Amino acid sequence: MPESTCSPPANRFLSDVRVASIESGEPAAQFGDALVDGAVAECAERGFPIVVAEEEEPQIAVLCIPVFCSGQLTSVVALKVGDDDARVQASPPIGVLEVWQPIGRYRELNLTSGYFGQLDRFQNVSSFVRFEKGMGLPGQVWAFGHAIIHDDLRNHPGFLRAAGASADALTTAIGIPVVRGDFIATVVLISSKTTPLARGFEVWTAGEDTFELQACSYAETNDSIALAEGTRVRSGTGVLGQVQSSGQAILSDRPELINSGRPDHGGGEIGGVLAIPVFESDKLSSVTSLLF
Repeated sequence: MPESTCSPPANRFLSDVRVASIESGEPAAQFGDALVDGAVAECAERGFPIVVAEEEEPQIAVLCIPVFCSGQLTSVVALKVGDDDARVQASPPIGVLEVWQPIGRYRELNLTSGYFGQLDRFQNVSSFVRFEKGMGLPGQVWAFGHAIIHDDLRNHPGFLRAAGASADALTTAIGIPVVRGDFIATVVLISSKTTPLARGFEVWTAGEDTFELQACSYAETNDSIALAEGTRVRSGTGVLGQVQSSGQAILSDRPELINSGRPDHGGGEIGGVLAIPVFESDKLSSVTSLLF
């Protein structure tokens, strides 16, 4: 699979979205963006998710998420926040990118890297929080082994940093596991109503013959692309089928691939899809989709 990209979402929280294929333990090619290329290479070398920011422009950062199948690194997802326009913006887009890893004697999840923009209060709270397995969004992802979505953060009983989220206008969080045989880390994406990370989040679980939509959240509740939880899609079709057959994360803006097998509930057009899989050995367990 070649490296891929799609047009940035119109809301502009993410300025770039890329997927690098991994061949012989190395990224197959360079993207021509020094920050992205460096972050992808570091992620591939370490085998851990990371957030890397520009030293002189910390509002410009990249989150890299490794994807493993059969214990081997197959691809790296890169989500970039900020671009040259960010250098002159008085108020950068609102959102959060975090990496939580189990560290220490009691194997509690610690924040090991992140992007918070100007949300200093929320960053300060997060830097002191520790999550046990099963506690809070990062701990729940660790316990269940698949992505979990928390909506309406200021009122969500499972989101333990709700007060900070409310004050900083954060509305939706999704936690994504990184698994290489065993659990490695939880990546958390936190979206705001002002500049959503994506038009929609979907978590699909893989069965024998179908994928089932286990959880979903959309930036607009009446969005014509929205599906209902419990929706089923036949295995082998569309983006989910390509993930299943390739063992890699998939990024596409091709309508014929995006719409293949997907129920049409209103004719809404999806500009692009990023699908991030979780494999248990070589068996696909779940797929997290970001819709743009």
